Amino acid sequence: MLYAFYMTIKARNRFLLFLFFIGAAMLAVNSAMVVLSALTGSMVPPETAVIRPPFFKGGLSYSFASVVSSILFFGIMAPSMAFIVYRCFEKTSSLEILFFTGFIISCALEEARILLPVLHLWKSSSSLVVFIGRIVVVGRILGPLSLLFASLFSSSDQLEYAERNLFFLFATSCAIGFFYPINSNEISSNCTVLYGMKSLFGVMRLLLLFTSIITISSDAYERGVKIAYLKALGILLIAAGSFFLYFCDNAVFLVTGIFIFLIGVVLYLKVMHYMANNWS
Repeated sequence: MLYAFYMTIKARNRFLLFLFFIGAAMLAVNSAMVVLSALTGSMVPPETAVIRPPFFKGGLSYSFASVVSSILFFGIMAPSMAFIVYRCFEKTSSLEILFFTGFIISCALEEARILLPVLHLWKSSSSLVVFIGRIVVVGRILGPLSLLFASLFSSSDQLEYAERNLFFLFATSCAIGFFYPINSNEISSNCTVLYGMKSLFGVMRLLLLFTSIITISSDAYERGVKIAYLKALGILLIAAGSFFLYFCDNAVFLVTGIFIFLIGVVLYLKVMHYMANNWS
C-alpha cells in the first residue's frame, strides 16, 4: 500500500509536469498562428450568416476578438493550473488532484477550436472539422466527469483502484466524444462545430455537475466540515464560468466567464489544499 501510495504521487507529479510543458507548447504554437493569421488577414469571422446560440440572438453585439480570446484563455489556464497544482500539491497524497488533471486536459482540448478560424474552415466539412468537433466534445465531457470522479473516488480506500478509475474516466470521455453525432456542416460564431441532440448533451453534463455538488455536500454534512461546502461552490462557479466561455461571442460573456471561472478555480484548489492537509 505504501509503495502504491509513493508511486501514485510520483507518477502524478510527472504527469502534471508533462501537462505543463505540453500545454505551454500548444499555447505558444496556437498564439503564434493567431498572430500570423491576424497579420496576414487570413483569420476572419464567418463569411456566411453568423450562427449564434438561440439565447444570444439580439442584445449583445458580436465580437470575434472575444471569441478568440475566450479560446486562448483555456489555453492559458491549462498549463497554469498544471504548474500551480504541481507546486502546491507536490507532496500531497489527495487522489482528488489526480482526477483534477482530467479537468486540466479538458481545458487544453477546448483550445482545438482555434484551428477553425486559423485554418479558415468555416465552409468546410472535412475530416479535420469532424475531428476538431469530437475533440471538443471529449473535453466537455471530461471536465465535469473529472470533477465527479474527484468527488466519488478520492478517499484513501480508493488508492489501490486509482489507475483503474483514471483509465475509466478517460475511456468513458473518449467513447462518448468519438461516437457522439457531429454536424460538421454548421460551425457556430464561437468557433464550435455543432453537435446533435444538444438538449441530451446539456442534461448529461448538468447531471454530472449536480451529482458532484451533491456528493461533496453530503460528505461535508456527514463529517460536519463546513468548509467542504465551499468546494462545492467552487465547482459550481467553475461550471458557470465555463458556460460563459464555451458560448462566448461577445465581450460581456468573455469578462464574466473569465472572472467567475478564476474565482471558482482558486476557491476549489484552496479548499482542496486545506482539506488535504487538515481534514483527517
